[in-house]
Amino acid sequence: MQPRRIAMALSALAVLCGASTALAQPDPFEDYERMKRGEPLEPADGGGPSGTCEPCDEVTEGENRPSLEQFTLSVGLRTQLSYTGTSNELESGAGSEDNNTLFYRLAPTVGLMVLDRLEVALSLGLLGRSVSLDRGADSSESAFLIEASGGYHVPVGDRIDLIPGVALGAYFGGGSRALAVTSESGRTALVEEETSTSGVSLGLSFGVGYHLTDALQLRSGLVLNGLIGSESISSSGVSLGTSSAHLGLPIELHYSFF
Repeated sequence: MQPRRIAMALSALAVLCGASTALAQPDPFEDYERMKRGEPLEPADGGGPSGTCEPCDEVTEGENRPSLEQFTLSVGLRTQLSYTGTSNELESGAGSEDNNTLFYRLAPTVGLMVLDRLEVALSLGLLGRSVSLDRGADSSESAFLIEASGGYHVPVGDRIDLIPGVALGAYFGGGSRALAVTSESGRTALVEEETSTSGVSLGLSFGVGYHLTDALQLRSGLVLNGLIGSESISSSGVSLGTSSAHLGLPIELHYSFF
């Protein structure tokens, strides 16, 4: 009988321990009622309400990107291509003519972050235009371009920046232009004349930069360029006004030193 009593006592003790353990567990029905009332849940370990944490500052990798820090130097190459319109003044003084223009530019550039995320740059390169005139002739122009620009980098992720910017520059060079020349007999013919060109360049851009690495960035977007200048005809010395607006697609590659 003694072993039987001992076994019964041990069984009763096990039942009591199991009941106390069950009572210590959170009641799922009670938790559900708390959630319906919008009250915080009690964690199983008896600590404070679940779903809360100490205040913390979330900092993305883009905000700490070293290439956007003040005094960071960069070098790059800018290219652009567009097909838009041009207005050229006629030599006869009878107004101007509108033309279709293929515009391109190629310019190495040096940039500096003067403030965090604020970049200024200087570009030295070439721009060119190939114009299809209304009179069935063509005109071409190539010029040296010097341009200062500024852009503000807005990180929107670990690798992507939005870069709105402005630019101001000057260009000078030469080209050729088909002119209508009337002979003494009254016949009119198109004659290709050499020209020298000069003017100012204005730019407004909205770019997107993608960091291939921390130091190497690929940029593209949209650029609106305006060119206002003049063409001087070599043979007669006549100066004719010209203006153009180009909405183009830039492709740029930049490398930062930090």
